[in-house]
Amino acid sequence: MVRTRVARMGLTALLSAGAVAIGADNSTTTNKATQDVDSLRRALADQVERNRLLEVRVKELQYRLRELEIRTAAETRLAPQTQSVPENWRPFQFNGTTVYIIPLGAEQTAIMSSNTRPK
Repeated sequence: MVRTRVARMGLTALLSAGAVAIGADNSTTTNKATQDVDSLRRALADQVERNRLLEVRVKELQYRLRELEIRTAAETRLAPQTQSVPENWRPFQFNGTTVYIIPLGAEQTAIMSSNTRPK
């Protein structure tokens, strides 16, 4: 009977110590989980703020793009459509582009108008 009582007390003490150890471990796990949740909340708040700033920046850039498109369209319409070249320049096509032969003096003008090469 004394042995049974000692065994019960020992078993009770062992179980109590295990429960305390498990409770302490659970407390540590809870603290770490709380820290992780707090860290994630801060990260989320940072991302929400960054997203807000980026949305403001996008709106600003869209506005500037619209202004540039309007300005470019207005400048394109106002640009002169005709080019004037002196009468003595002779145009010809080279690789799909209009190129001009430009006379350099009176002798060159005579050569160009007669379409002959000097000998």
